[in-house]
Amino acid sequence: MKRLRLFLSSMAGRLFVILLLGMMAAAIGATALAERRRMQEFERQNMARIADRLQGFVNLLDGNPELRSRLLAVGGGSVREATGEFRTGEEDRALMDILATREGPLASARARATSFRACLPQLPDFTPPRGNGQGRERHERNPDFTPPRCRLVELQLSDGTPLRLALQYPAIARNSGSAFDPLFLSLLALAIALLAYVVARIASTPLQRLAAAATELGRDL
Repeated sequence: MKRLRLFLSSMAGRLFVILLLGMMAAAIGATALAERRRMQEFERQNMARIADRLQGFVNLLDGNPELRSRLLAVGGGSVREATGEFRTGEEDRALMDILATREGPLASARARATSFRACLPQLPDFTPPRGNGQGRERHERNPDFTPPRCRLVELQLSDGTPLRLALQYPAIARNSGSAFDPLFLSLLALAIALLAYVVARIASTPLQRLAAAATELGRDL
């Protein structure tokens, strides 16, 4: 413990602390930035796949007016006709920006957040109504997954037919990222500490020799 205090109070020790803190801050900042970029790219690719599904279904409806009613009744992958009124929220600008780059009716489509009920198929209710909220099951969200979302997409086909579609964002497994794994951070801190110690010793050696030479010169005088 005494040797550690002596080292930290020395010039090499002060250089070591400065280098250690600076390199740790830079490494953590770069890691966080890389993780954020990775998540943004993952979201962008996922949204592009969802837009591809929507475009495929809309193109099918637009090119086959005689089958349009049947196609709307069946629906497509994660896409179905939105019937009824649902609460809507803010516009999904990220999705709309992607749709604006597509050709055809999707270029002017409007997408808004809506209740997930809009994405559920209309099925007959075979169960008797429950009174006073009894028998309701409480479903807890799994923290390992991002819950599915629903978007209400309003557009107009080439022949002027207005269309309201419910677009479902599937549930996605959360990836905590290996960048913030405790083992990874521990190894990173150890490597930075060793590098900072070596650099501090190398940088302080000439200064220590100069200080020793000045001390010897002062004694001779």
